[in-house]
Amino acid sequence: MFPVFKELQAKYNNDINFFYIDIDTKRGGQLARQYRTKKGGVPDTQFYNAEGELLGERLGAIKPQELTQLVVSLIPKK
Repeated sequence: MFPVFKELQAKYNNDINFFYIDIDTKRGGQLARQYRTKKGGVPDTQFYNAEGELLGERLGAIKPQELTQLVVSLIPKK
C-alpha cells in the first residue's frame, strides 16, 4: 500500500497529509499503542480530519483503487 500512499501524497499534497508509523521501532511502537483502536492488527490504516478526529479505520490491506477512493472522499470540497 505504501507506493499508493506516496502517489496520492504527490497528487494531493496541498489537501491531505500521510503519516507512516514503523511499529518495529521503539518510537513507532509507542505511537502505535497510543493511536491503535480497539480493533488492533496490521496494517491499520486510520483517517483523521484536520482537528485530529478519527473519521474511519481500515484493518488489513486495501486494494489500490479502493484506497484511492477512500482518500479522495476525505478531501474537503473547495
